[in-house]
Amino acid sequence: MLAAREGRKEDADRLIGDAVAWADRSDDVMERAELCLDEAEIHYLARRDDEADAALDRARELFERKGATVGDAIVDRHAVPLDVD
Repeated sequence: MLAAREGRKEDADRLIGDAVAWADRSDDVMERAELCLDEAEIHYLARRDDEADAALDRARELFERKGATVGDAIVDRHAVPLDVD
C-alpha cells in the first residue's frame, strides 16, 4: 500500500499481484477478500476506478461465500474513490 501512496504504481501492482496469487493458493477466503480490498485501494490511487470496482466485487463475493454478514458494509466502506492529487 505504501508503494501506491508514494506513486510507485508498478511496484504496488507487482506486490499486490504477488500477494493475491499467494492467497489464491490458500483456502483462507477472508484473507483473499481483504487483499481484494487492498487491491481496490491501489487501483483507486492509480485512478483506475473500473479495476477497483472489479476488485471490490470479488471481495464482496468472497465475503458472501464465507458467510460474513458484515462483508457488504466492509466493501461499501471501501467503494468510495480516494481523493488523490
